[in-house]
Amino acid sequence: MTTPAAASVLKGHPAVRQVIVYDKRGTHAGLIGFLTMRGRLKDGGYDVAYLAQGSLRSALLVWAARIPERIGFATSSGSWLYTTKVAYRDDLH
Repeated sequence: MTTPAAASVLKGHPAVRQVIVYDKRGTHAGLIGFLTMRGRLKDGGYDVAYLAQGSLRSALLVWAARIPERIGFATSSGSWLYTTKVAYRDDLH
């Protein structure tokens, strides 16, 4: 799952099976958009979500989709919803 701006970077990458565009400021804005995306993720049956952007909304989204393992940076605003917290390092990007 990515923003519309970053989708082209991921499309066609051999390690990426599917790119799901989450336009939280456009198509998926508001409660209806959130619930639509939650349903799509829930129906996908995903086991793990990697949350690198630190967004509270994205953390809430994967939690609401009942993805059992949610991994992200300990410094993220939504880290309280993660099952695994990873230390953020400025020297690695």
